[in-house]
Amino acid sequence: MKKVFVNGYGSIGSRIAKFIKEDPEIQVLGIGKYSPDEKVQHALDNGFSVYVPEKKINDFTDDIKGSIESILDDCDLVIDASPGGYGYLNKKNIYEPKGISAVFQGGETIFGENAVSDILFNSRVNYADAFGKKYVMQGSCNVTGMGRILNPLREKYADRLYLLERLKFQLDKCICILWTFVSRIMHQLLMKFMICLRMNMALQFFILLKVQKMFVNLLNLLNSILRIQIWYIFTLT
Repeated sequence: MKKVFVNGYGSIGSRIAKFIKEDPEIQVLGIGKYSPDEKVQHALDNGFSVYVPEKKINDFTDDIKGSIESILDDCDLVIDASPGGYGYLNKKNIYEPKGISAVFQGGETIFGENAVSDILFNSRVNYADAFGKKYVMQGSCNVTGMGRILNPLREKYADRLYLLERLKFQLDKCICILWTFVSRIMHQLLMKFMICLRMNMALQFFILLKVQKMFVNLLNLLNSILRIQIWYIFTLT
């Protein structure tokens, strides 16, 4: 039987604790609380032992079982559902020194100096990659749902999508080159035409802006039509 500690008892931690409590292969050692609010009594009513940071013990009542730091000595795994940012601090100050494995909730990050893990776990995307990892971050419900929807699309259409993106890039590049070339020619012709008509500078500037705007809109329309045609061709093949 694995001994698990749920560090945090907010909207995420309370649900996790209740869920894994019913697993016959898991013993929930207790839950961690960071603030002395009504959730403490809620945890006690649900049969959980409550542990708090050692430096905050005096802020809580006598119903507290002990410190988070002490209970982790008898723990196989921590599910860290503490407030966002606390997970990284817990990892550096507690989990790593004690050599304890941990799963972190979606409020943490896998990037930069405050990364809690090098993997954002999604069972549909990288299930096998999580094997043997000391620290894993579980994405939020939104991120998890997106991964389960998008990964099958990536698996089936990855090659086509890559080619499609390359075509769109080349299309944008051609449009930019075309715009640079045509705008220069158009500007020179318009200037000569307006000089011949002896228009004042303000009117010349106004006409130039209007013509350029019309041309940009035309190029954008052409770009959109070509993109739609490319996408239509790829989705039908």
